Amino acid sequence: MKLGNLDKVLTDSDGKELADGSTLRTCIHHAATVLFNSHDQDPGEKYKAGVIAFKLKKAQKSVSLSSEEVTLLKIRVGKLFPPIVVLRIEDALEERKPVEQRIANEIDQDEEPAKA
Repeated sequence: MKLGNLDKVLTDSDGKELADGSTLRTCIHHAATVLFNSHDQDPGEKYKAGVIAFKLKKAQKSVSLSSEEVTLLKIRVGKLFPPIVVLRIEDALEERKPVEQRIANEIDQDEEPAKA
């Protein structure tokens, strides 16, 4: 799969850019390079994560990732980041529409809240 728009700043649940300016590239690169538990981490996984980090560093605007690389990134991102960041990154990795579009018909935005 091809992951594009690497330098887009991720947004919070209100649609505002994250205060620290984290981009898809910086978050994925960090997930690929962080050392979780060096004693338990498989050397093959470390190698694959290193390849991903190298690809991201050299990529201009997009990068091609194998399904195996996507799976590895999803695991590493899930261990490292809070839910909203995991959501944004997984949506990008899976080439999904943003969650706001996917759940729009599941929420009532026009109704007034019930009064107690």
